[in-house]
Amino acid sequence: MPATKAPEAQTLSFDQLVAIYEERVRRLAYRLLGWRDEVDDVTQDVFFAAFRATPRFRGDAQLWTWLMRITINQCRTQQRKRLVRWNGLKALIVRQRHLSATASLDQTDARDEMTLQVHNAVNKLRPKDREVIVLYYLEEMDVKSMSELLGASISNVNVRLHRARERLRGPLSDLMKD
Repeated sequence: MPATKAPEAQTLSFDQLVAIYEERVRRLAYRLLGWRDEVDDVTQDVFFAAFRATPRFRGDAQLWTWLMRITINQCRTQQRKRLVRWNGLKALIVRQRHLSATASLDQTDARDEMTLQVHNAVNKLRPKDREVIVLYYLEEMDVKSMSELLGASISNVNVRLHRARERLRGPLSDLMKD
């Protein structure tokens, strides 16, 4: 069965663009932001930025790749805003989430516990480390595509991916024993 070619930005109405890509943008933002409540705002910002930039879209990249790049940039902006707004409150929020997660662990099965452990470990990564882990493992992108998307060399992406894996090794060591 032949692969369907992605529509081009110039041939889509804005409503069609949103209808086709909203869930993918939302999923990527959700993963990059560490599974936070800011996804709706970022998703809206992504499509607003895409709407404004559509006339400048040259078609050098696939439409989804272009939207991924906008999503990554919007997530980075959101993370910077969060640091400015919540710097003093961050430790309290993390502590509360940890307590809530720990309390609910008693009511979950082993799979949910493992998912929560992975989720917490990925969430604690630096944003740039989280980006490569999310793109590689959850979005299933190859290193070459990640390199193009992130504007980094292939070797740089490989190094970032290796370092991010190393940072996960400690928190996930219990899972890796099995």
